[in-house]
Amino acid sequence: MSFSDQEFDEVRDERESKSFRVVKNTFKGILYGASALVWVLILAVLFTTREADLYTEMQFTDATQKVAEETEDYKVHQVIIMGFMNQQGSITLSSSTCFYAKETQELEIGVKYNKKLTDNDTEDAIVYKLVDKNGKVYPVLQVKEDAIGRYGYARVCFGEIEIPTNEKGNLDFAGMELTLTLYRKSDGELLATYEKQDGEDWITVNDAEFIIVAENSPTQKKEFED
Repeated sequence: MSFSDQEFDEVRDERESKSFRVVKNTFKGILYGASALVWVLILAVLFTTREADLYTEMQFTDATQKVAEETEDYKVHQVIIMGFMNQQGSITLSSSTCFYAKETQELEIGVKYNKKLTDNDTEDAIVYKLVDKNGKVYPVLQVKEDAIGRYGYARVCFGEIEIPTNEKGNLDFAGMELTLTLYRKSDGELLATYEKQDGEDWITVNDAEFIIVAENSPTQKKEFED
């Protein structure tokens, strides 16, 4: 091979090396950029789908807080809600964090709902109504709210609920049934409904009603969480 041919080969190899580096760096840039985008999307999904703390945390009113402070090893009753999700999945109750404080007759429930059910994203958009099978309505003592992504969260505390206990100190729901219904505050309509065929007719079904406690509702004692 002549000197000129060898020089040409070196120039060609150098050009090929530069082209390879450009392609390599471009590919690495695309790969790193795609990886960063995936992580951003994952973190965004995790943030927007996480649940608000108050959805499951004890809140209660100052009256119950005061009793707990004055009572050593204070316990409340944990009520397991069996039907905790509506038909469309747009409203969910925190099934394992419904608590009852017997001394102050307070019952609190965690609620999660899709914000599209309300007319706006502002707080105080829902009316919570708790009634027994005789039609008695229990007062709402406290509502704490939060929102993450497309979901709203509330911790609702009802008062003046007298539930007896048996000889073992457990709640006795004999003859009792408490039902929670959610209404849109702006127009007083049910928060959620769906259409169902009944024979030849289509009927509107209440999809915003939950039986909180009934005769067979399981309960257990729970340490008070300050």
